[in-house]
Amino acid sequence: MTKTGTATMTGVTAGTTNFGTLIEITSTPACNPLVCFTDDFNRADGAPAGNWVVANESGTFGNPKIVNQRLRLTDASTSVSTMAVLQQLFPAAGNKIVVEFDHFAYNGSGADGMCVVLSDASVAPVPGAFGGSQGYAPKQASEGGDTTHPGFAGGWLGFALDEYGNFSNPTEGRTGGPGFRPDSTSIRGSGSLYTGYAYLAGTATLAPGIDNTDSATAAPGYRYRITIDHLDGIHAWISVERDTGTGYTTLIAPFDAKAAAGQATVPTNWYLSFTGSTGAAVNIHEIDNLSVCSTQPQPLPTLDHVRILHDGSANTCTPEPIILKACADAGCSTLYLGPVTVNLTDILGATWSSDPITFSGGQATVSLTKNTAGTVTLGGIVTSPTATTTTTACYNGATQTCALTYTAIASCFDAVEVTRAASTPIYTKLAGTAFSLDVLALAANFTGPVSIALVDPNAPSGNCGDFAAGLTAEGAYNFIAGDNGRHTFNFNYPYAAQNVRVRIRNTTTNQSACSSDNFAIRPRQLTLATTTPLNPLTNTRKAGADFNLTAASGVTAGYTGTPTTDPVKIVDHNTVPIGANTLTGVFSPATGANAVGTFQYLDVGTITLNANAVFDATFTAVDQVTGLVGGVDHGAGGDCIANSASNIASVGFYGCTIGGTALGPLGRFFPDHYEVTATLTGACTPGTGNEFTYMGQPALDVTISIQAMASAGATPLSRYTSGYAPLAEFSVTGDNNGTPFNPLNNRLTPDLPAFQWSSGAYAGPGIYSFDRAINPDGPFDNFRLNITINDADGAQITRLNGIARTGASAVLSPATKIRYGRLRLPNAYGPETGTLIVPARLEFWNGANFVLNSQDNCTNPGGVANYRLDNTLEVNQTDGTILINGAAATILTINPTIANAGLINLSFSPPGPGATGFTDVTALIAVPLPWLLYEWEGADNDFNDNPFARVNFGIYRGNDRIINWREVIR
Repeated sequence: MTKTGTATMTGVTAGTTNFGTLIEITSTPACNPLVCFTDDFNRADGAPAGNWVVANESGTFGNPKIVNQRLRLTDASTSVSTMAVLQQLFPAAGNKIVVEFDHFAYNGSGADGMCVVLSDASVAPVPGAFGGSQGYAPKQASEGGDTTHPGFAGGWLGFALDEYGNFSNPTEGRTGGPGFRPDSTSIRGSGSLYTGYAYLAGTATLAPGIDNTDSATAAPGYRYRITIDHLDGIHAWISVERDTGTGYTTLIAPFDAKAAAGQATVPTNWYLSFTGSTGAAVNIHEIDNLSVCSTQPQPLPTLDHVRILHDGSANTCTPEPIILKACADAGCSTLYLGPVTVNLTDILGATWSSDPITFSGGQATVSLTKNTAGTVTLGGIVTSPTATTTTTACYNGATQTCALTYTAIASCFDAVEVTRAASTPIYTKLAGTAFSLDVLALAANFTGPVSIALVDPNAPSGNCGDFAAGLTAEGAYNFIAGDNGRHTFNFNYPYAAQNVRVRIRNTTTNQSACSSDNFAIRPRQLTLATTTPLNPLTNTRKAGADFNLTAASGVTAGYTGTPTTDPVKIVDHNTVPIGANTLTGVFSPATGANAVGTFQYLDVGTITLNANAVFDATFTAVDQVTGLVGGVDHGAGGDCIANSASNIASVGFYGCTIGGTALGPLGRFFPDHYEVTATLTGACTPGTGNEFTYMGQPALDVTISIQAMASAGATPLSRYTSGYAPLAEFSVTGDNNGTPFNPLNNRLTPDLPAFQWSSGAYAGPGIYSFDRAINPDGPFDNFRLNITINDADGAQITRLNGIARTGASAVLSPATKIRYGRLRLPNAYGPETGTLIVPARLEFWNGANFVLNSQDNCTNPGGVANYRLDNTLEVNQTDGTILINGAAATILTINPTIANAGLINLSFSPPGPGATGFTDVTALIAVPLPWLLYEWEGADNDFNDNPFARVNFGIYRGNDRIINWREVIR
């Protein structure tokens, strides 16, 4: 763009440090004016400050920071989810936004990536789940995720640079997508909590890729440009481009994101954020040289007022959560993300969890505890920064009110980990393993008898709302003043339970309450067995045949989980992981004690399930939530250790996963059947039924493919190769009406490949020559390939050339004709005034004689240059002309040049009256058609002579030494 006029620059500065610059570019009248924010991050290491608000949801990295003059979103540590929000408002309607930046992902193991996010500015931005969700999409343990965490709060669009490939994968709670796509870019749409965030568009794997895992320094540094065009107020055109050093190329062509199914309406204003993410695999993720241009101004939000949001009712048992929102306008359609400090109103008999409170990111939650009934008036004063209105505004839904009413509850109890405060998490427990919890009486100075039981809150009876028997019998205790409202109870539940709360009943008032948090009691491990023994020494099974696996939980009741398998931890007879989709089948949900599944191994040899090859990572889903859920803060890691099956508590935490024991080796799996492709395509007129190939002609098209197969889905067996025993012996021979050609390589050039299995297959396709014998033989007019497989396990060939057939150990290919051929030139004579024709004949040996090959409509010896003319006047004439008598000559013409029903006519023009004489004609076919040479000279029996003949013009007296002149038929 040509810049005209003046450029005004505004921004936040401190000394000479640049915190990002806002540039207004006045363009030519034909263009829309652009306002551009730029940041090169060329300042001291640490928080980006200035126009940036940073946060994180998980991992040990902390918040995004400047490192070596780049904005680092993650380091190479695991399970990180971070966010850096640019504090510039981007009006949506009538605006076009262009985001450009240099991207670096390096020095790790290749995961996961980063996102550029547009979010609704009326919602406080909070990053989504770590790993494949890349800080934008959600995860759910119930969907196979390694945690449960909502998606980006207020997210409207998330553009991902995906190194590992799971952002496009509809797994772990993500909606839509083509599947695993490493080194790709993709876009997901709007969402809230665990709903939405649908896949909208993306690329396949890119070359070059997204990251450089081998580089210890920042790389690769490709530049990306993302365009969001809502100028017309109707469409939201999104496109993505990349510059790897030679200029921008389009990765995702413009599409209308607003038209996507389920996409939220375009908000009034957007915030722009950058998220970073790692999972079990990692990279360092950084951006640099950021430019964000728009056609609308990019106002820096200021604080208008703070709102207090509540639901109007509370109780004297539990702290009441109250939300504070920092509003950037009177209607609170946009949030102010910078630091805000509020002095909350002191309330008699009530306690704030934090007062004063300082928060960033647009929103915070505090709690107010009051142990007596009554109505209180909420309020506060904003002390920093300067606000348009310093007094807070209170809302119950859409109603402006500061009244919050507390209701007295006689039975105010909670249950927590020992020594922990009320409304804190209870961690995962192990079946049959003792554990302790503190029961808290929350009412001031409570004394009296209580009964304690473990219950399933979702059970039809024996839950939190009744007094029926729960999971355990009630235990009694009488609180005394010296307990100060806390007593430790010991539990040992012998069964499994997926959703447990502690029910505390005041036996005086017969009122009850449940613990604020729920938890799982999981089996210690799954013990694997096969219902049909698969001892490799005594039990063999066809590849793909059903076999059963049982996962015994070790408890007699309560286990209703569904185990799954990890192919990385299942190894073959060479201790190599079998890989995805090699073991198929699933477990059915357990019915209390055991889970049983029917499986198929789609390869050969044995399999061994190593420890935790079978596991259940979802049974403890209630303990895999993160963040604030139901008034309980579960932190970034949840209430158990993700991706761990540990039964040894670490700081009170067990692994979330129920691991499985090792089992195996199982089987010896052998091929279910073999599939063969075998065809012979002749050189001449293939597909007509009259096709043939001459012996020695390198034009016999041979296709040979043998594949060992499993039964299920007709899957090839890649492990049917060296390292597996016993391998079937096989051979490829020839057959002509029952006459064998074995070994076939005695007559083939080149040789067929050695008869060896390679990854379950043998292939010998190519163009071959069926070689001539010393003396003419044949014809082989019903020549076939004979494929024989001798399998000690009895597997047979059940498919030939794609067509099912009765099982057999040997099959024959479709037939072709193979013939010993020659080109013969007969002598010709006649008057010198007429044309003489030599009918060149394509002949083949019929077993007794050479006969015309009337099926030859293919052979082409070439033009006149391939015929040599000689006589006593001239020799070695290859231009088709030779003198016959004096100046009189004959001219050779050929019609047709290609055989027609086995004949090619050589026509010699008349030399003229009185011009008697002869010429010898020799077909020079040693180079173009060596397979049609023959023993014409009768000297050395090498069958390697060019054919020749004599053409006589006029009356020929004959040679005095020749008694009789006749045509010789050979």
